[in-house]
Amino acid sequence: MGSKYSLRISKTAEKDLEDIYQYIYHKAKTTKTGKKVLRDIQESILSLKRFPKRNQVILGYPYLRRVIIYSYTIIYYIDSCTDEVYIVRILSNHTNWNQNIA
Repeated sequence: MGSKYSLRISKTAEKDLEDIYQYIYHKAKTTKTGKKVLRDIQESILSLKRFPKRNQVILGYPYLRRVIIYSYTIIYYIDSCTDEVYIVRILSNHTNWNQNIA
């Protein structure tokens, strides 16, 4: 079994979650879909406590990894000194990452 890591989420990633919910709500005109997507993203984030190294490194950013869920990508890094996973951003797969994570 993998070791247990702690999780931290940036203020920017928290805002990303809020923006995702608002976007889905305006598109679907229902809170049900937005809540499901947020819950699934949150579950993906929580799963990083056990095996954060299972996800691929982002090309050009050797310290960053990503999890893809629906049309969103959770971008994070692992601090091996503190056994902490830090969520940097949660972005649409349709955005330019270089402008949003550099």
